[in-house]
Amino acid sequence: MAISLFKPFIKRKDMDAVLTCLALDHIGPGEEGEALVTQVLELLGYDAGIALREYQRAIEVVFKASGLQSGDAVGLPALAPSEWERTALSLGLIPVLLDVAERSPSLDISACQKSYADQPFKALLVHHSIGYASQVEPIANWCHKHSIALLEDISQALVLPADKVASSNVAIEDIEGFALQAPNANQEEKSVQSLPGRSAAFVLLQTESWSALTTGGGCLVFSQNKKTSHALSASVEDLPDSAWMGDMNAALGRSQFRELPHFLKRRSDMFDAFTRSLLRGRHHGFDPDCHVLAHSFPVLIQGSTADVQAYAKKKGVETVLAFEGSILFKKIADPNFEANRFVHAYGFVLRTLLFPLHPGLGPKEIELIQKVLASLP
Repeated sequence: MAISLFKPFIKRKDMDAVLTCLALDHIGPGEEGEALVTQVLELLGYDAGIALREYQRAIEVVFKASGLQSGDAVGLPALAPSEWERTALSLGLIPVLLDVAERSPSLDISACQKSYADQPFKALLVHHSIGYASQVEPIANWCHKHSIALLEDISQALVLPADKVASSNVAIEDIEGFALQAPNANQEEKSVQSLPGRSAAFVLLQTESWSALTTGGGCLVFSQNKKTSHALSASVEDLPDSAWMGDMNAALGRSQFRELPHFLKRRSDMFDAFTRSLLRGRHHGFDPDCHVLAHSFPVLIQGSTADVQAYAKKKGVETVLAFEGSILFKKIADPNFEANRFVHAYGFVLRTLLFPLHPGLGPKEIELIQKVLASLP
């Protein structure tokens, strides 16, 4: 059996938490969801938050909370999940797609400024694709100057600030030594404001089976201050019960939350080990100076991605095109698609493969992945 690309790391205590909900008939939305939101927002330092059952619903909520109306434009990175564009169109919004940086899938301020000059937008999304964190501070300052609502999706770039961990029920020694940067990167320590999810008006965190924090499905939405919290609350007043995350899912998330520092540390350690293996072969990763969080392990393929995927599959390792769920990937088949508008993003879509990286990998599986990475054709 091939090593799975993504796999939740579910333990007996996680199952016990879910079974307790079943025994108490706590299946629908309720106290567990509220408790999960409180735990996460206190750790990450947000003012308020909600737990929803679907990612697309969460996107709709933040668009409405941002005050966007039909006919307004919204800036979306071309490598963001396609749900962002689909939701924008369903609300009558005008998506303005942005290219990414030259050496990583992160968003830089020059792309924002260039697109804004051509088509001004009232809101902007920063999506930290496959763990490569964008430099949000300059983007946030620019957005403030132009009265642009800033949205952030940290689903693939979850990081715990040490000061918040120290004051929580998670031991600080569990998080010290986090490799927040890519291996061999020589960077100064990042300020809290520069970390993913610290500058936007609204922040989304998916909790799918592949997420660092899983509830089995759903999305958490957070607001930064009293003003944005009021807007968030007003935007969900009319949501039906079916829109909210069920207690059974939230109970799983609360149980997983206790292991979050350990999960993130394991991901970071494996990322370092896989990078060392990759350096022995002919392929490489993204810019080593980027601020990267170990969501998955991407490889930029020099040559045929199909040949590399076939080789990995033969060796028992599952891979996938990293951006097959992105806005841009969905547009490539369109005969009117203009690749020259997205010089960097288009290349990444065609050449980037993801390899397994998750806390459930055992020593033998890690060793096999390392050997495959070092010997890719």
